[in-house]
Amino acid sequence: MVRGLLMAQRSTEGDVGRWLAAMIARRSMEPNHLCEDLGLRERPELTRLLTRHFALLASRNTRNMKWKRFFYRMLCEDDGHVHDAGVHAMQRFCHLLRRGKRRKPNGGAPPWGDAAGSTWPESFIS
Repeated sequence: MVRGLLMAQRSTEGDVGRWLAAMIARRSMEPNHLCEDLGLRERPELTRLLTRHFALLASRNTRNMKWKRFFYRMLCEDDGHVHDAGVHAMQRFCHLLRRGKRRKPNGGAPPWGDAAGSTWPESFIS
C-alpha cells in the first residue's frame, strides 16, 4: 500500500528510488515517528528526503501533516474512502500493513548499518 504510493510518485528512478520506497514503507509500520524509525535526527530531514526522492507526493502535503498520517490520507483518498484521522483508524491501518508481511533478513536497514544507529549519507537527504 504505502510502497505502491511511494513507487508511483517517486522522483528518483532505478535502485535508489525502489530501495527508498520499500524502506520508508516498512518503517511506516513502526510505532514511533517516521523520522525516528528511519534514524533521522528530526522531521525536516525526512521532509527534505521525501521532497527530493518523492517530489510529487511531498508537494501534496500542503497542510504539513505528519508523514504517516499523510500517507494514510492519500491512500484513503486514492481508494475513494472518507478520511478518518482518528487514532483507532491509524491503528487499524498499521495492522493491515503488518498483516502477512515478512521481514527482510536485515529488517530493511540501509546497507551501511542499522538506521537507528547510523547517520544517513547527506546525498540522500539534500
